[in-house]
Amino acid sequence: MSAHQTGAPACPAPPEGTAEVSGEGASPGAGHDHGLVLCGGEGRRMGGQDKGSLVVAGRSLAAWSSLQLQAGGVPACQVWLSRHPGMEALTPDVEGAVLLDVRPERCGPLSGLEAALVALASLESSGVRVGALRVLPCDVWPWPHAMADWWARAQACGRPVYLHDAERAHPVVARLPRPASGWQAWQAELACRLDQGQRRLLALWTDWGVTPLAATLTIRNLNTPDDLPA
Repeated sequence: MSAHQTGAPACPAPPEGTAEVSGEGASPGAGHDHGLVLCGGEGRRMGGQDKGSLVVAGRSLAAWSSLQLQAGGVPACQVWLSRHPGMEALTPDVEGAVLLDVRPERCGPLSGLEAALVALASLESSGVRVGALRVLPCDVWPWPHAMADWWARAQACGRPVYLHDAERAHPVVARLPRPASGWQAWQAELACRLDQGQRRLLALWTDWGVTPLAATLTIRNLNTPDDLPA
């Protein structure tokens, strides 16, 4: 984990291009996607409730998102769940490993992304090059069955993409292939942006070349108590 400084210098240039890792000579773990469930928010619109631990249809919302990643081909042992250090433990039905935010202040979904990039850079330094990171929020239910087709198309295109459904953009649903210059390059860039107070996810995606990939499905976020099923 790198130290963060105030008054940071100009951010390093974003890495150029992305690259899937596969084939002969690839490092252990190469080509395998890891998954990240963003469940470290304050839940202000949900009345301060921890959305990841809310139970819907017999499972916690974080568990449903973990299962969505697994249905798309990510093994449970490669699912990460981002949490703020001050939060209570997730419910026992959630499969995956908890990643704590790197910094004490909350930076929205970028907090979880930063924690994942730190973990990916650490894996890479130990010789494990992860092919891509899949990102999901914890507040969607039910996940549409057509997500399987979207994940397949996202992987086939080989570019960093986020989902745009029939109604709007969902930048926190994304697949990010490994940057050609390595995960540490993105980690350093994101740390610099956060040090400077830049917390807009779509602005980051624009700078990193993450583009929308359309889907005919509709994703329903559970943001307030009124959104929860009876």
